[in-house]
Amino acid sequence: MDPISLDFLEEGEYELIFASYKEDDNSEFYFNALLNVESTTGLNLGAIEVRSALQISANVTVTGTK
Repeated sequence: MDPISLDFLEEGEYELIFASYKEDDNSEFYFNALLNVESTTGLNLGAIEVRSALQISANVTVTGTK
């Protein structure tokens, strides 16, 4: 899977939330569940502060069943 980039965010505090979606026969997506994720770098995904000219990488592991 390619990394996701969130470029040009304004300064502020952000929370990363991961969710799964299901696709139906009409190629429409529906919310399935929130995913339990944890950062492999110890980054608190619920309290990310973005300041100007700051670059943050979040490596996460998604666990669960299909």
